[in-house]
Amino acid sequence: MKLVHIIGRTAGGGGRTIGLNCIAPCAGEFDTVALTGRAGDLAELLEQRGVRTERLELDAPARSIFSVLKIARALKRERPDVVVLHGQPAGFTGGLAVRWAGIKAVVYFPWFPSFYTDWDALRVLRNHWVERVSCGVARRVVCAGAATRYQYLLRRLATEEQLVTVPAGIAPRPAAVVDRGAARARLGLEVGRPWVVCVGRLADQKRVDWLVRAWREVERVNAEAGLAIVGDGAERGALEALARELGLRRCRFLGYRPDGAEFFAAADLAVVTTLFEAPGFTVLEAMAGGCPVVATEADGVAEAVRDSGAGRLVPVANPTALAGALVELLGNADLRRELGAAGRKFVAERHGLAEVVQRQFALYREVAAGGGAGNLNHG
Repeated sequence: MKLVHIIGRTAGGGGRTIGLNCIAPCAGEFDTVALTGRAGDLAELLEQRGVRTERLELDAPARSIFSVLKIARALKRERPDVVVLHGQPAGFTGGLAVRWAGIKAVVYFPWFPSFYTDWDALRVLRNHWVERVSCGVARRVVCAGAATRYQYLLRRLATEEQLVTVPAGIAPRPAAVVDRGAARARLGLEVGRPWVVCVGRLADQKRVDWLVRAWREVERVNAEAGLAIVGDGAERGALEALARELGLRRCRFLGYRPDGAEFFAAADLAVVTTLFEAPGFTVLEAMAGGCPVVATEADGVAEAVRDSGAGRLVPVANPTALAGALVELLGNADLRRELGAAGRKFVAERHGLAEVVQRQFALYREVAAGGGAGNLNHG
């Protein structure tokens, strides 16, 4: 059986994780091809794992439309049994291409649904049609959690028959007690200080400015704790300027690090301040590393933190509440250990990569066999 995966925005972040956790394992079971964006190292990493790749203009939504014909030609050449669309812009561009190529066995993983950026009338219209095209070609629309499934039903973008829930898979972490001192020394963090880490893109979606504002209160109350912000993006300059304006003394911006997930082994706490996530890989990576989490009560992260009991949820846009949760947990090492253990257990039981991959394989076989009605004409 042959699979063709289409994925854009592969330069770090969730796209890279999706590629390594969802696409790479397919090479051991199926004849697997990946059409990827040009940015980042995902294509190279997939090739090392036995996936044939082709790089196209899929990194930016505005330019990806020019790859429709190239994708359609690749699909006609490869003649896959199943096409798997990962997120946007690959969902929309790939959706147009599979129509052109006449392929009906399609699986769509939204991962980061467009409608979460419905911030103005133009985006509402654009995002609606982007998702309608992606869902319209798919026999199965795979949601990572209940919140995303609910949104697709609420907006009438997919039918109950199309929608299936498969949690995100996370690679296991060693169960042994982590030597945080060694991890900090390896990553360049001061060994004798408690550390809070924030790992991810510095984009408007992530609202790291709430964390920076909260950190002023944390520094006032806690004389030792340090904050490491790991990541890069369009907001970095503004965030660094805000930290200077607030006079923060123990807030470090470390830039993009390919070993970003390793910082959870060095941290006492992980923080995720976001408007939305689907499925919230950062929260799951932190839990897998036994690191307790403080997160905003937003789609894609709230249910994981709530179901696992691995941390604290705070309201969005509330730096005061965020600071309070950080101060509470920094002051209670026993509670942090308890929350970290709960998170590790939750990920092992609900998000184990090997089990999730097998569920995905079963889904591909079902779709290849004609399982599930297509949704080309649903209203």
